[in-house]
Amino acid sequence: MKVYVDFDRTLFDCEKFLGDLYTLINKYGIDKSLFKECQNQCIKDGFNPYTILDLVKKEHQFDDKLYEDIDNLIKKTNEYLFSDAITFLKYLKDHNYEVILLTKGNISYQNDKVHYANIESYYDKLIVTMQHKGELDLDYQGVFVDDNPHEIKSILKRKVTKVIYLKRENAKYNKIPVDGKVTTVKSLQEIIDKKEL
Repeated sequence: MKVYVDFDRTLFDCEKFLGDLYTLINKYGIDKSLFKECQNQCIKDGFNPYTILDLVKKEHQFDDKLYEDIDNLIKKTNEYLFSDAITFLKYLKDHNYEVILLTKGNISYQNDKVHYANIESYYDKLIVTMQHKGELDLDYQGVFVDDNPHEIKSILKRKVTKVIYLKRENAKYNKIPVDGKVTTVKSLQEIIDKKEL
């Protein structure tokens, strides 16, 4: 059976990473509000710190070493994986599931993060898209694990085997309800423990 696993906020702790990113840009004298303002200007292309910084540079000069420092931060992506991420991926592989990493966001940036997460041996295929996941040409006969209710609603428009809504504690989306047939869990470990697959 195919298991489609989201990356951001499912395997990868975006909030922790973004906290460190904001701390880093602040060291270069860049205010978080300016960064977010520039982020909103290029949101259609997905979050990409390099593109955002190019816009910031038009408003606020900073040492180009920041680009290198962000490279180094991204190269530490594996340090931002949730504590249950590898255990869950190993479980899937050990039980012969076909694991498809399905992530939405800026193609280049998402590919870099996934690459530096060092999890290639745990998935069979990587799909990075800027489209809603329910709009893709996929075999929807499988299990989808995602934290984003907007993506889950998109997926639920298709005939899917099962959708698991991951609502981690204090996560960005965990207060948004999803109507439809979903299984809700608070961790990837819970999926294993409750044999949800």
